[in-house]
Amino acid sequence: MLSGESENSITIPVADLDMYNAILITIYAKFGLDGVKKLKDGFFSKLHPAQMVKADRNNAACISICPYFFATMISSDSLKLVWPKEGAVISPIFMTAKKESLKNVKDAIDYFTSKKVGQIFSFNGKFPSTVVGIDNNLSEDQKFLWAGWEMLNNKREKLKSQISQYFDL
Repeated sequence: MLSGESENSITIPVADLDMYNAILITIYAKFGLDGVKKLKDGFFSKLHPAQMVKADRNNAACISICPYFFATMISSDSLKLVWPKEGAVISPIFMTAKKESLKNVKDAIDYFTSKKVGQIFSFNGKFPSTVVGIDNNLSEDQKFLWAGWEMLNNKREKLKSQISQYFDL
């Protein structure tokens, strides 16, 4: 995708802000500003993931970057799901609570971090869970690609200023 062979042929989920930001930050973390520039060179259009999997292939990009959940909804023979060999970009979902309200929200936290909810999310691997003991039903070669805490915690301003040369954040 970043080889230069994909100029003007990549659709990105710009409206899906958490996925959009995860893609840009992870590309930057793993491939540097050059990777972000190559992604920009490949940029063709922006679509919501639901539109990507239903797109008319005669009028659409060759490559669509979309969440696995949506990619599994492909119903056209002209589309093929490809799991990137480097790993699929992940966009973690976080749950936060104010320290002083932890006592009041403990039941909700326990519920959303339970094995029961983890199994629901991970059903058929469509929304992988980090809950210990959950089988996400993914094969060994289905790896994840993540920018990492160091990048998110310590390099945010540099990240924003450099990426915004090519994409809006």
